[in-house]
Amino acid sequence: MTTEIVERRRVPRRKTLLGARVIFNERQSTMSCRIRDLDENGARLAFDGPPLVPSEFELRVEQRDEKRRARRVWTKAREMGIEFE
Repeated sequence: MTTEIVERRRVPRRKTLLGARVIFNERQSTMSCRIRDLDENGARLAFDGPPLVPSEFELRVEQRDEKRRARRVWTKAREMGIEFE
């Protein structure tokens, strides 16, 4: 029995392993994560534990010194899919 995966993204994501930080609570709180795949519209983030962050936050990509506003689309165990604003 074969399970077919339906791709719903407009642009394919590139596999990556970038260090990042989720910034929230008026820049008073942060949570480290890794960006597992990325495109200009969003990303899949991996955390060491459950991603206990609000639905909207700032994502800082440490190696690129880049910050973007993001919104949580889905959460599953230690991963989260986000969409950039």
